[in-house]
Amino acid sequence: MFKKKLVFVSLLLVCSVGILFAQNITFFNRLGSTFLSKETEQDASPNFGNIYNWVVGGYESEKFSLYGRAQFVIESADGWTDDVTFGIGTNNSKTGTKFMEFNGAIRPLPFLEIALGNGYGSNDRMELPWEGYQLSGGYGYATEASYGLRKWASGNGLTFLLKGDHFGMEGLSIGWNALPLGNIVQSGDAAWENTSMINYHIKDVANLSLGGKFTTAHGAGHVIGLYGELLAVKGLKVNAGVTMNTASTRTLLGANDVLSVHEKDFTTLVNTGVQYTITPLRMTLGADMGILAGKKQLTGQYTRHDATAMPLLVGGIIRWTIIPPVHARIQIRYGDTLASKEAARDSVLVLNPRISYNAGATGTFCLDPVIEIGEVGRENIVGYRLGLYWQYNFAGGSSGRPRS
Repeated sequence: MFKKKLVFVSLLLVCSVGILFAQNITFFNRLGSTFLSKETEQDASPNFGNIYNWVVGGYESEKFSLYGRAQFVIESADGWTDDVTFGIGTNNSKTGTKFMEFNGAIRPLPFLEIALGNGYGSNDRMELPWEGYQLSGGYGYATEASYGLRKWASGNGLTFLLKGDHFGMEGLSIGWNALPLGNIVQSGDAAWENTSMINYHIKDVANLSLGGKFTTAHGAGHVIGLYGELLAVKGLKVNAGVTMNTASTRTLLGANDVLSVHEKDFTTLVNTGVQYTITPLRMTLGADMGILAGKKQLTGQYTRHDATAMPLLVGGIIRWTIIPPVHARIQIRYGDTLASKEAARDSVLVLNPRISYNAGATGTFCLDPVIEIGEVGRENIVGYRLGLYWQYNFAGGSSGRPRS
């Protein structure tokens, strides 16, 4: 009798492990370095950047999904003499984001998905192990300027997603997301920031979304966006949208390319993007644009000029699988305040050519330089971040290539 029980338990354990690993499990480690960097500032000198390491894991099943990542960085603030630090951080010092994140999603009912976490799912450009819980809003095809495809929730806070397919309303989804108090403390005002979204997807034809971000703090700004994406032509995606920001304490243009700051006012951003995949060449081309509609009074460094501007952010991208193990991506972003020359018109051009090689069992190797050319007061200044990394996949099918 004991032997029968032992055999039964052994078979149960084997089957359980088999079922577990039959699911979509992802686990990889990425070791990299920004080995040389120079700020886009006058009289800046090149320095050794940092060494960083990602540990990323994810699990997916029909009922729930998990995703976690920790990123550790060794860096120095004084040229690697005395002030050398080790801690949780980002390999891009300009963002200042702390990367210790965890997300979980459960699907208790076929039409309901609930996600909870503190992650930066779309911002770090790594594919999350589940789809659909992120609410629509503004990352575009090339520069993060287009408000046709934004992921407002981005894994942060609590998200509920209702899918209409199970109610006879195919393609309809309704979502709500809220960020916790600790993430929204600004200028001494603590508030909840809520995001609501209605999305209607017409299969192989179009994707339409209406979304808004509403903050409970007194006098806080709110954001309302309306955007659509055309999918009717095979391989072609076209999006356009308009985003209105009300009573904002300040308005920034560009997720990573902040060109100007504006006084508290009603502002409107108009965005459009296009992407086309050339299947025989294994190549994807994309471009997008965002512009602040209507001239606005500049503040900050522009105050002394009493200037107005219509900041513009445009960009393009080329993704190309040269041969199956070798992937290339060239991204170009250009931002301009469109202010008059007398008002110290500034601009910035960012080039990011990336090439990666998938060496199979050895892992993926990637060279990832970023070059910035800024015009400040009619003087061109060049900065750069030269980076590389090696990613080893312990489990799962992650390509090691960041999302574009």
